[in-house]
Amino acid sequence: MREIPLDGTSECAQIGDMLALYVRDPQAPGGLGRRLVVLPLRCVDPSALPEVQAMIFAGTRPLKVRG
Repeated sequence: MREIPLDGTSECAQIGDMLALYVRDPQAPGGLGRRLVVLPLRCVDPSALPEVQAMIFAGTRPLKVRG
């Protein structure tokens, strides 16, 4: 099982009722790859949702949209 680092190295974006987490993958060629983890918020117990969101937002950087 892989872990999602919440040390500021991952990026996060809220898309509708989901959180998209972009996690670095050092095993990708050149170490530049990223893995995408999608967390549907409906899968989180409503009483725990504020804490889960707070942990994720505090431990990740907002995804910068290129454009």
